[in-house]
Amino acid sequence: MSSSRGASRKSPAGSTRLKPNPKFFNSPSQSDEVGKEGTVPESLLKQARKTGSLNLSNRGISVIPPKLWRLNIDPPDGSTTSFDVDERWWDQVELTRLDLSSNEIKEISEDIENFNSLSALEVQYNELTCLPNNVIKLDKLSKIFASYNKLQCLPVDIGQLTNLQSLNISHNSLTVLPQSITSLSHLEELNLLDDLPSSLSSCSSLRSLIISINRFSSLPDVIYDCPSLETLLASDNQISFLNVDGFLKMRSLMTLDVSNNDISQVPPQLGLVQWLKHLELGGNSFRNPRPAVLAKGTASLLEYLRDRIPT
Repeated sequence: MSSSRGASRKSPAGSTRLKPNPKFFNSPSQSDEVGKEGTVPESLLKQARKTGSLNLSNRGISVIPPKLWRLNIDPPDGSTTSFDVDERWWDQVELTRLDLSSNEIKEISEDIENFNSLSALEVQYNELTCLPNNVIKLDKLSKIFASYNKLQCLPVDIGQLTNLQSLNISHNSLTVLPQSITSLSHLEELNLLDDLPSSLSSCSSLRSLIISINRFSSLPDVIYDCPSLETLLASDNQISFLNVDGFLKMRSLMTLDVSNNDISQVPPQLGLVQWLKHLELGGNSFRNPRPAVLAKGTASLLEYLRDRIPT
């Protein structure tokens, strides 16, 4: 391996636990403080009832107060009137986005089922060991971001979330995935570590697969049978060879990133995968193609490889 590669790779176990900016919402104001014991200001809940979005990211929360799960059920604090006369309560908006990321949360209540209009759930960068089983009742969920937790398992029937399009469960303690994950017929993006179910190809809508920063010594055969896959990111693994026959079956593949691996030779037949638009091979130990060739871009690289196919 080249010396430059070693400087670029970082172990996820030893990496700094970052606190990223919220992806979908504005950063909360400093005046709206949320304590570790789960005190949520009524002002935030009131805003969520108007917008359908609740952002509690980066607030040091360890315990979520029970009233949060009854956001669209109970009247506001201090109200003694019924929903249909208090602050035009009948105009409240069902919660569709819930951001609990970058906290210290260890458990999410099964009462999350009350948010039956939820489409996006962000719980990344917490201390979760499991997702609540009742999450499978949220049939409008299209995105789950649960990376950088301590997840040991997923709900057995997660395949019931038939509208799920994006699932990020990377950097957890998962060793196996439930077989039902292959029933996620609308899943377009899957970001995970370690395990790929043998029937992954049943996810006919899967367009993006991210298995970077991992321990794969080769790409699992099931990947080559995913008919709609457009993006495959597999950098920073231990991949030692490229299966050209497999890639030739992937007629939808446009982006392939296998940089920072253990590839010692690039087969010239890879140039036959002419539909590739972005090919990343840097940070491996092969001597040819040389860096100057890689720098010219994917089209030139594929042509270079085709010119070297033995006749």
